[in-house]
Amino acid sequence: MPYFAVVARKDAERVRKQLMDEGKINGGCKIIDKGNFVYIPVKEPINGYKCVEVNNCDRVRRPRKGGYRNHPLIPASLRNKLPRSYDIIGDIAVIKIGEEFAEHFSAIGKAIVETNKNVKVVLRDKGVKGVYRLRELEHMYGECRYSTIHKEYGVILHVDLRAAYFSPRLAGEHYRIAKLVGDGEIVLDMFAGVGPFSIMIAKYSNAGVVYANDINSGAYELVKKNVEANGVKNVIPLNMDAKEVFKVLEELPNRVIMNNPHNSLSFLPIVAKNVASCVVHLYAIVENDALNKFCDEVRGVIENCGRSIEAINLIKLHPYSPNSRLVCYDFQIL
Repeated sequence: MPYFAVVARKDAERVRKQLMDEGKINGGCKIIDKGNFVYIPVKEPINGYKCVEVNNCDRVRRPRKGGYRNHPLIPASLRNKLPRSYDIIGDIAVIKIGEEFAEHFSAIGKAIVETNKNVKVVLRDKGVKGVYRLRELEHMYGECRYSTIHKEYGVILHVDLRAAYFSPRLAGEHYRIAKLVGDGEIVLDMFAGVGPFSIMIAKYSNAGVVYANDINSGAYELVKKNVEANGVKNVIPLNMDAKEVFKVLEELPNRVIMNNPHNSLSFLPIVAKNVASCVVHLYAIVENDALNKFCDEVRGVIENCGRSIEAINLIKLHPYSPNSRLVCYDFQIL
């Protein structure tokens, strides 16, 4: 019989990811929900965890070898031309795929659903547009809806992909930043979206106040919903232009999150002119061969505001294009 580590629900996602990184997860069995506890399948008993054997556990249905591209519905001539991966947000798959495959959209969508039992909707991502950073989406297959409930590290996020931008690829960043926040810190999430950074910080730190701001009223409504869903008390949703947000803060932030990768740099002078000593996490799309130039540009903006900067870390995140990637530059304004 397979073994399961018994973990308190509040710790389950963190423990699952840790055990996954350590190669201790038994991928052949499903996680079992036991109310206040979660049973995580492991290859063998693990020191430090209560482990039990479970008979007749649900087994994981393995996807076809090669994923959706090798599904019988996909013509062999197309398989090497289609994207290898796609985002999964809740039970919605979002795939970037060219118009040249239009006549096969339904088959591609069905193949994705049939090779991933958790997916019920497949949408085509036609790019992010406008000041609200909204995805232009086209329904490909499954239920015709754009809203879902996404979970990461034990955080529940109501997401409406037509109303506000959300990326599941930053789950690790949401948690990383949350674990950096010190007791009593005042945090400003300038471009909060549906609130993943803000909610994660409220859940996994002892922050004093977290201001979750977004100019998009759709995102603002979803932040309020997610605050309630997660039972966090110290997140204050705001619906303002980031250029004006400092005017309404009751306390200056010790930490600012700037997750607007295509435009964060243009808002940096506003931060530099309105904070005291403050840690900044600035996300940007940067050419692979221009990382040093980017850091120099950030330094120049800060110094032109009469402030100084202390670099902390430059983290290379996922690729954005063949020649560029998303990065997070952690630094302190002094």
